[in-house]
Amino acid sequence: MGLALGVKNILSLLTSGRWWFGLPHPLVHDPVPILPLITVLIPAFNEEDCIAGTIESALQQEHVFNILVINDGSTDATGSIIDRYAKLYPGKVVGLHQAKAAGHKAGALNKALRDATVSQAPIIGVIDAD
Repeated sequence: MGLALGVKNILSLLTSGRWWFGLPHPLVHDPVPILPLITVLIPAFNEEDCIAGTIESALQQEHVFNILVINDGSTDATGSIIDRYAKLYPGKVVGLHQAKAAGHKAGALNKALRDATVSQAPIIGVIDAD
């Protein structure tokens, strides 16, 4: 009986206090964690119909540090729309332009990653323009 009571007390201490594992007590509420900032990459090729909405959506996100929009050789008004947002939100929206399309999303993203030194955010995310 004494051994069982001792094991029960030890298990209770380990599971309720959890101090042994360096974990907080389950009834103690931790403060809201501070989330890191994010740089968002948006590759775009001939996306004049939707690029403004995509940029607007990214701007509304709370933890977005900056947005790099890569115009991958578009032949429509995508580039001018990107430039308009870059002027409206200097430092927050950065337009990167490639004169000739890389031909694939990866080429545009590689350009952005090479130029991503403008970002101080520790996390880089990618969303499609459409």
